[in-house]
Amino acid sequence: EKLVLDWRNKPRAKGAVRHAIEVVLDQGLPDAFVESIFSSKCNNLYRHIFDAYQGGGESIYEAA
Repeated sequence: EKLVLDWRNKPRAKGAVRHAIEVVLDQGLPDAFVESIFSSKCNNLYRHIFDAYQGGGESIYEAA
């Protein structure tokens, strides 16, 4: 739903994806994660999604 066509070129869409990642991880990770680790997890996941999912239903995994 957040990965609309050309989402990587739209600041608002990129922010929505980043926010969705933070919300989901905040709900799913144990409280033992300190802020720096939480931020690192969010950054890593955002980078993976940015690199792997172009939007509009396209991903690097379709070719596999």
